[in-house]
Amino acid sequence: MKRSVLWGLWGIIGVLLVIFGIIFYAWQIEPSLLHTVQYEIMTSRTKPVKIAFFTDTHFGEQYSPDHLARIVEEINAQEVKVVLFGGDFFDSYWRDASLIDSAQMAEQLSAMKAPHKYAVWGNHDIGGGAERVYAQLMEASGFTLLKNETAEIESLSLRIVGIDDWMLGEPDNQLTVPDDEKTNIFLTHEPDDAPWFARNGADLILAGHTHGGQIFVPFLSQKFLPPGGRNYVKGQYDVNGVPLVVSCGIGTTKLPARFLNIPEICVLTLSEQ
Repeated sequence: MKRSVLWGLWGIIGVLLVIFGIIFYAWQIEPSLLHTVQYEIMTSRTKPVKIAFFTDTHFGEQYSPDHLARIVEEINAQEVKVVLFGGDFFDSYWRDASLIDSAQMAEQLSAMKAPHKYAVWGNHDIGGGAERVYAQLMEASGFTLLKNETAEIESLSLRIVGIDDWMLGEPDNQLTVPDDEKTNIFLTHEPDDAPWFARNGADLILAGHTHGGQIFVPFLSQKFLPPGGRNYVKGQYDVNGVPLVVSCGIGTTKLPARFLNIPEICVLTLSEQ
C-alpha cells in the first residue's frame, strides 16, 4: 500500500477519534461537571455582600436529583449571605415524577446555610406539570418564591425583585422600584427583557434559561437558542449601564449533553465603588 494512502487512512481514523472523543465528552463528562464562576459587581448603594446564583437544574431523567447534594455543598462552601435560584428546577415533572422524591430534595435544599434565599419561576416549572410541587418544595426549603414581587433585606441594603416567567407566566415589565439607598437585584428566568429592568431601576440583573446554548457549535448554536434568551446568551453584559449576568445553568434539556458550557454556580461579590 502506498505511503500516501496509509497517511490518508490514519488521517481519517484520527478525525473519527476526535469526533468520537467530543461526543463522549459532551454526553458523558461535561454534564456531570460543576464549577463556580466568580463575578465582582461594583455598586455605590450596598454594603459588601456575597451572593450565590444558580439556575436551570432541570432535575429528572437527564440530570439526576442525586446531584442536588453536591450543589448544596458547593454553595455552602462559598459562605454567602444570599442564595438566588433562577427557575427551571425540574425538567419535565410529568415524565419524571417517579424519579423524584420531593421531600428528600426539600430536606437537601433546606441545608443551604445562607440566611436569605429567593427563587423565581421558570417555564419548565409551569409547563412541565411541576407548578404545585415546585411551589411547595421551595417553601419547604426556606426559599421565598417571588412572582412580580419584591423582598427587602434591610441588614444588607438589598432589594430582590422577582419577575414571573416570560414564556408561560405573566411578567410585569412595568414593575419599578424606589430610588433609595438599596441595591435592586432583578431576578428573572429569561434575560431578553433586561433593557426593561435596566430602565425600571435595576442595579443588577440575573437570568438563566439559555444554558449558554448548551451545546456550542460555531455559527449554529445561535439558531437554537430558546425564545426569551436570544439576545443575551451567557456571561456578563452591560445593559444601559446596568450589569446583567446570564448563567449557563446546571442541567440539560432535550439532549442530555453539554459542550463548552460547563454547569456552573455564579458567585457574585457586591463591593462598594
